Amino acid sequence: MTIGAVIVAAGLGTRFRHMADSESEANKLMAICSGISGSPLSVFTHTLQNTLQTMRHVVVVTRPEYRAIQQITESSGCQCICIDSQGIGDSIAAGVKATKQWRGWLITLADMPFIRPETYTQVIQALKSNRAVRPVYQDQPGHPVGFGAEFRDSLMALNGDQGAKNLFAQAPPYLVPVNDPGILFDIDTPQALLRQPVP
Repeated sequence: MTIGAVIVAAGLGTRFRHMADSESEANKLMAICSGISGSPLSVFTHTLQNTLQTMRHVVVVTRPEYRAIQQITESSGCQCICIDSQGIGDSIAAGVKATKQWRGWLITLADMPFIRPETYTQVIQALKSNRAVRPVYQDQPGHPVGFGAEFRDSLMALNGDQGAKNLFAQAPPYLVPVNDPGILFDIDTPQALLRQPVP
């Protein structure tokens, strides 16, 4: 059973863009942070590397103008899908449409570079026997979220700002306890680059 990750990297990062001091930091996914490895790499690179440590099947959905993200994705051997996304729903739908043959999907947000590889493993294992799954840290649900094959059509029908979270109304997710505060921590502002979640 093929379970893969769809990394959503097509957002505009408007809040980050407005708060950034320099034009070079306008795309938050290319901003530099330490990640869980401590290495100074882009937010996106950390997220992609963490995902690839435990997942063989990964696609990235990004914007046509995000050339650097396309290059990093392709150099890693992953498929890159470019769309002029109007919201996270469009991005998820595009990723799932390109991987219809899969039996499960982990929806991963590109601006979450602190999720540990072992968390992806735990979510994958849980998805093998559950319709929908979500990791939980100290009773707080986070990402990545996982969906089985029966959600294929619903995922492909998402659009605009309608995220996959709404699909949990069809099937409450199986909650996977993890010791990973990174599932709650996204890079929303330049200040977030300087912090690192600690359990």
